[in-house]
Amino acid sequence: FIKRLPATGADDLKMGAMVRGGVVGAHLEEYRRLAEATHDPWFTAIAEQQAAKAELARGQVAAAERRLRDALGFARSQRIAYRALLLEGDLAALLRQQLKLAEAGEELQAQFRAATGAGEWIVEMSALADLGANYQDRHAYRQARGHLTETVERAESGIATGSNAAYDCARLAYGYLGLANISLLLLEANRARQEISRAPKCDRTFLLEPVIWSELYRRTHREEDARLARTSLAALRAA
Repeated sequence: FIKRLPATGADDLKMGAMVRGGVVGAHLEEYRRLAEATHDPWFTAIAEQQAAKAELARGQVAAAERRLRDALGFARSQRIAYRALLLEGDLAALLRQQLKLAEAGEELQAQFRAATGAGEWIVEMSALADLGANYQDRHAYRQARGHLTETVERAESGIATGSNAAYDCARLAYGYLGLANISLLLLEANRARQEISRAPKCDRTFLLEPVIWSELYRRTHREEDARLARTSLAALRAA
């Protein structure tokens, strides 16, 4: 399809097809050429985002980080808010991979505030959950619990949910499993058991579920925990 588009002269359609098909990275130079011809900052920011992903795939982590920071600054200066939100997410994820957790937290806080202001609820909820995970990585378990509790409360009360049932279920399950994991880290086995028991069953299986049930059994030797560990592990293998 993409190969046939040049004949139509519809470069905007070709760029859209490349983005939609997830092949910008494989045709980066061509995409750059088309993007520059449009003089549209939206397409330029996408090109830089994909170039950073290509650098990361080649192991050029420092170069990818620099490019993402530059692209984020460009997106903000051009007031393309949604692309800036996605770039912030990519940068935060890269910083977490490098264990630059304080910097990652700053980017996630910025992403959360910007998403809230823009009304981008999916990004907002993701940033909230990612902040919880980042605090957990920093062993700041109380702060992690606070963010994940807010994630759960928002999901259960219907705030910023309802447009996608699969997403809503997964977000709620992620919140409860994350809370159970934190309770285990704080040596609160009973609380962990209550939290994991409230995690809904979705159309996907989470690795954390059998891990938590297994750890609960290791600590308290309850046969029901062992049974649930085996059941969740079987479901994970069958998925």
